[in-house]
Amino acid sequence: MKLIRAVFVLALLMLLPAVSIATEEGKTIRYGGGGLGAVVFDGRMHVGKGYVCKDCHLQLFTTAKKAKVRASDHFSETLCFKCHDNKTAPRDCVTCHRKVVSSNLVYSDFTRWAQSRPLSDEERPLYLTGKLGVSEQTRACLSCHGKPELEPQTERGKILNLHVSQPKFSSGTHGAFACASCHTGLEGDKSFTQVPHAVKRPAGINCQSCHNVRLGPEIASFDKSAHVQKLKEKMACASCHDTHTVGKTKQGYLASVVEYNARCLACHADPQKFAALSGRALNTEGMAHAFLTKWRMHSASVLCADCHSPTMSTDRHLILEKKDSLRNCAACHTSMDSLILTRASLRDGNNNGFADSYLPAVRASKNLDVLAGYSLAAVLVLIALHALARVFGKKAPRGGILHSEYVYPRFVRFIHWINAVCFALLIWSGLGIRFDGLGFVPGLEAATTVHSTAGIVLMLNFAIFLITACATGDIRQYLPHGEGLFARLSAQMGYYLRDMFTGAEHPFAVTAGERFNPVQQVAYLLVFIIGMPLLILSGILMLLPESATSGIASRQCLATVHYSIAICYALFLAGHVYLATTGETPLALIKGMFTGFHEHVGLSAKESDNTTPN
Repeated sequence: MKLIRAVFVLALLMLLPAVSIATEEGKTIRYGGGGLGAVVFDGRMHVGKGYVCKDCHLQLFTTAKKAKVRASDHFSETLCFKCHDNKTAPRDCVTCHRKVVSSNLVYSDFTRWAQSRPLSDEERPLYLTGKLGVSEQTRACLSCHGKPELEPQTERGKILNLHVSQPKFSSGTHGAFACASCHTGLEGDKSFTQVPHAVKRPAGINCQSCHNVRLGPEIASFDKSAHVQKLKEKMACASCHDTHTVGKTKQGYLASVVEYNARCLACHADPQKFAALSGRALNTEGMAHAFLTKWRMHSASVLCADCHSPTMSTDRHLILEKKDSLRNCAACHTSMDSLILTRASLRDGNNNGFADSYLPAVRASKNLDVLAGYSLAAVLVLIALHALARVFGKKAPRGGILHSEYVYPRFVRFIHWINAVCFALLIWSGLGIRFDGLGFVPGLEAATTVHSTAGIVLMLNFAIFLITACATGDIRQYLPHGEGLFARLSAQMGYYLRDMFTGAEHPFAVTAGERFNPVQQVAYLLVFIIGMPLLILSGILMLLPESATSGIASRQCLATVHYSIAICYALFLAGHVYLATTGETPLALIKGMFTGFHEHVGLSAKESDNTTPN
């Protein structure tokens, strides 16, 4: 009782005389209201309960045009308070004063407190009648609708979302208002006690009924937005805002992103809902925002409206046409030379940096693309010429027996095929990153995910290989060694460029202790032992924040180095795959990397004995 008295004492101190002007039947009008905010007379609610103009004018009020309601009148049984006596109709402040939120005492200590109090099943029917006040009636409404598990079904099995978050409602803009302010009862005291309730939203009532003054600019922008221009009456404030919880809730920018982007995607990512609203099929490819480096990361970090409303403006209600939306990354990011960037938001001072990203393809030198294209073409031409020489060369008949020797241990084969898969994925996804829009490569976001994952697996695989090879001494096989290296290199090159076409015997036999010829050893030293760490290191640096790598090299330089090494590996792999066909049969060497056995033609029966696998 002390709390309620305090509320009315505060009302007495703050209220100025309010002037009531006759209201047309069924209309809504705002009056003065003093310090507790304007009084909104809802003619529709009164008409819905069976009242007509003459029930108040000339009976409760002495004139049909004007009447002053003073602070002292609030505690009398005259004027409005003849009926608003907490018996026939509620008398608490929030029933009439629509800006009670301006009074912290009334709002915090009474309204929120009243709504959050528990209510027994026996009390609920009486409170739902509204005879004890609209705050108590709203409290009764929330005692059911505040339960998350409230999911009633229609006769056709559709689940209705009737849950209202009590904490968000009481702290939001509409938390000071009664449910009956918008949900008008059709059958008096019984309206809310029936299930389903005999209530409806009055015709013509919308957000502009109350917000047409303070939110006038936002409403004007909304009316000009692409949403309203295309969808007309299908689009309303409630299409994006939850009318029960909207308000100045203290949530950060990222929390707003999660909330509002989900509402955008509720239509723009739902084919059925999108078609019902627009009459067009949903373009799922367009939803990927392929021009963005990472669409999902953007959608989780940036409001959709930040790019789909005018740049350098705080007005997010003027949603633009797709063709007019922001596509310039530099408008938000501090430097287009950056790979990991801090977002310099045009609104809200948001500075949430992305966790990781990729340098947009346009920032790396396009001369590398030209160089790569010509180099690959040259390698393919050389391979084609070499293959023709092998096919049409005059080969002398070779005698001997086809031997099969176990030379490739299981561990070596395992490492080899993981490398092969990783490189295939890296090349495939790398093309998607570098040349976004190609039909045979993944989209930019999927490509970056695949590229990062394959790169990490490649790094771990190489680390396992290097540690094991060094521990067992097998690393020696990948390094040029022995006397007369240049002579042996010359002999091997002579075989590749001349002797292979005549059917001459290979100058270096493949054995378990010497799997690679001198040319292969030099190639593996350059590509595997030296090149792989450089490739992995440049990739790791590309995934670190730019602030952590600025002392090593610029992001532009790192991207160029990484791309250049990747081009070299692509050229090496083209030659590597081709040379894998130069065994005793075109598939002999490839078969050996599955079985572990190397096939070759020997000159003596003694060499034909198979070696036991180790």
